[in-house]
Amino acid sequence: MVDKTAGMRTEAIANIWREVLHVEQIKSEDNFLDLGGSSLHAGEVAWRISNELLMEVTVDAVLSEETFGSFVRSVLERQAAASTSVPPERAPAAKI
Repeated sequence: MVDKTAGMRTEAIANIWREVLHVEQIKSEDNFLDLGGSSLHAGEVAWRISNELLMEVTVDAVLSEETFGSFVRSVLERQAAASTSVPPERAPAAKI
């Protein structure tokens, strides 16, 4: 069964790539740099994903993955790991 949320996030990330890189289509095997991406484009992609989709992404992550598909998998895996991590215990409130 396909995770509907992951599919929607993948499409949203593809839309950001399309808009930033001014291309009509993004395929799983597409490479960011081969599509004309630069470090400035990577910064815009990272910023937009972080702000619009509330998913932490770095410029390095955009530039280091070989393909769009591997980039999306990496982003979704990091988000899943972050959402399932247990926050540290909070100290009990001080009594006044």
